[in-house]
Amino acid sequence: MGDRSATTQTESGVIGCTEARAAQFFDLLDRLENDDDVELIHDVRVASRRLGEALGVLGSDATAEGLPRFRAWLREIRGLLAPVRDADVNRQVLVDLVGGEEKLASIPAGVGFAEMLGRRRRYHLIDARFQLQADVVAERREELARILAEAVNRAGSAATLETALDRRLRRRVGRRRRAFRQSARRAARSGRPRRLHATRIAGKKIRYALELAHDAQVLNAKGEVKWLRRIQDALGDLNDATVLDRRMKVFAEQADPERLAGMGKIASRIKRRQRRLIKRFVGDWPGVRRRLRRAKARRTPGPNPSA
Repeated sequence: MGDRSATTQTESGVIGCTEARAAQFFDLLDRLENDDDVELIHDVRVASRRLGEALGVLGSDATAEGLPRFRAWLREIRGLLAPVRDADVNRQVLVDLVGGEEKLASIPAGVGFAEMLGRRRRYHLIDARFQLQADVVAERREELARILAEAVNRAGSAATLETALDRRLRRRVGRRRRAFRQSARRAARSGRPRRLHATRIAGKKIRYALELAHDAQVLNAKGEVKWLRRIQDALGDLNDATVLDRRMKVFAEQADPERLAGMGKIASRIKRRQRRLIKRFVGDWPGVRRRLRRAKARRTPGPNPSA
């Protein structure tokens, strides 16, 4: 599904980008109270990761207690919304696998599974909204404003902090790029789903770091981010199929036998998709690796040219 929450801010510097990411994240949370759009659920989770990445660069320049607590809250939100997002993705992948909504309606196992997903989605969305009521969100918004202000005060000035963050972000990008490439090499050699999943996670981390560096005008990362997105899309499709396979097995164990007609057909299609996606990644990786190297982000004169 599309990523409508991609950043478009023009603020320069890590501090400005952090503030813009925070504003976007809280705006999305405000919408969540009355909107259950599929893409909104996705956007909230992505925005929380982008904000968390920016706060990770802030590190020790923020209060010792406040920042870890806030980042833990961001992870908690992702956990609250994960079952909602999984239900959305599971249903869409299932519809694609069987050839559309009409065909899904003719498969008892598919209908029963979709109904179960709907119940699961509603339950977890109600729980998430209860735990993310307006007063809680407002308190967290104020807390983050204090964290950012204290980070500047501790550094002595915004310019001093920005210089440190510029340097720290470049080092962070380097570490995450090395971790991703090492993981991808291992995954391409083994073709094991566990390795591929680890590569998907490592790809998220380097992509979010690069997006921040690009928006903050620390690195020109447009080309590298483009190729990382392609890799993530492919590995995301594989992960979606794997999660669907796991969820349907649980459903099969719990559902009445008369509701399982067509389960074997669905399961075989899932397996074929998994094999095809693994084969594609393994085959494509050597060429993609070369393109990633050519597209590697370069340092650009940003807000802290003396860093």
